[in-house]
Amino acid sequence: MTVTIADDMVSRADEARYREAIYRNLSALFADAPGADALRALVEAARTVEVEDVRRASEAGFYAYLRELDGCDAGELRVEVASEYAELFVGPRPPLAPYYESVYLGFPNRLFTEQTMSVRRFYERCGLSVVKDGKVPDDHVAYELELMATLAGREAEAVEAGRATAALELERLQREFIVVHLGGWLGPFANRVAEAPCAGFYRALSRFAHEFAAEDDAALGASIQELERAAAAEDVRAESAETA
Repeated sequence: MTVTIADDMVSRADEARYREAIYRNLSALFADAPGADALRALVEAARTVEVEDVRRASEAGFYAYLRELDGCDAGELRVEVASEYAELFVGPRPPLAPYYESVYLGFPNRLFTEQTMSVRRFYERCGLSVVKDGKVPDDHVAYELELMATLAGREAEAVEAGRATAALELERLQREFIVVHLGGWLGPFANRVAEAPCAGFYRALSRFAHEFAAEDDAALGASIQELERAAAAEDVRAESAETA
């Protein structure tokens, strides 16, 4: 089957690059508490971004929260966010909102379960593996978000190279990961974060991640259907040409 992308090639590649950037930034912010410079850059971006440049409601919501931080001392904010990160995710006391899929979809309070191995197998299907394999569970939220960023980047490259069939398969992979893994636990995770008395920055960030993935599920579903219709039409045209 051959799929062709004509006039919308540039917009499809641009959308994939946008999604790649969002997922990669989310991954970095969940991998470790941001420093003062990173927080300052986030607040500045939220303050200066134009309304027409915001593509999704989830992004607009996060920018609205960041604008509330305008005027805060970046150093003090860094300390506050770092303390919040520790309480929510790493300890030394038991984390208030563990950021591993297996806690929400597998057996509570257990890591490296079959749920974790299922995520690892998905990475392997994509030709990827976790660098800290065996030390940090594969179903860490930062790793799962990084996977989505990587697949979106590959999709953009495929579209830019005119490899429409590969782009379609990459969209299917991304949606499958959201449906089977990421989308199934980001909601409960965001709720757990929101319930924590210390939550501020990560309450807004986890809500953004959850809502963005939900929006992505819908957007990918529509895009896949569009590409499949284009593929079917292309096949019909090819058959007609052969019998003419």
